Amino acid sequence: MTDDMAVGLAGFAALFLMILLQVPVGIAMALVGVIGTGILIGFEPALALLAIEPSAALASESLAIIAMFLVMGNLAHAGAVR
Repeated sequence: MTDDMAVGLAGFAALFLMILLQVPVGIAMALVGVIGTGILIGFEPALALLAIEPSAALASESLAIIAMFLVMGNLAHAGAVR
């Protein structure tokens, strides 16, 4: 078993344990992700990735398309389009 696989299995076990302990799923996933990435590539790059990735995800076109589709649906509903 490689080190990467061992870290992944330990992270999965830690995630499952935190969910059983009723830690909110988002917090549990964030902790396991940051700590696992920190173990694999170092904690400084992991924290830098934590700062960069959310803004990159929010700037993606697919999320903008979803938001515009919801706005279009609201406008169609308000205008009584059937």
